[in-house]
Amino acid sequence: QEDRLVLNLTAKQNVALVSSEEEAEKRLAEMELSDSAELLPEELSGGMKRRVAIARALAFGGDVLLLDEAFSGVDVELALRIIDKICAEYKEKLIIVITHRPELFANRDYTEIKI
Repeated sequence: QEDRLVLNLTAKQNVALVSSEEEAEKRLAEMELSDSAELLPEELSGGMKRRVAIARALAFGGDVLLLDEAFSGVDVELALRIIDKICAEYKEKLIIVITHRPELFANRDYTEIKI
C-alpha cells in the first residue's frame, strides 16, 4: 500500500535502482510518465507515485507480481491501460491484486482472474 520511493531520487532513478537507466525509461513510458522522469517524489501526485512504484516492480521482474492497492489515485481509463500492459507481460506468471476497486477487473478478458 506504500510507494516506498527514495525521496532524494528522481522517478527515473527510483526505477533504475533495480534495472538499467534504459529499462527505467521504458517502464516509465509504459506508465505514461516519460514527462515526469526527472521529478522527485515530492513533485509527483499520489497516482504518479503509484505508477513509479509499479514501473519499478515491473523493471525488477520476477515470477510473481503483488499489487496492493496499486491503482489508488489513478483514474479508471489510465488504470485499465496499465492493467492491460501488466497482464500482457505477466500472462505466464502469477499476479496477485489487492484492491478496493474491483470494477477495474470486472468484465475483463483475463484468463484465470479471481475477484
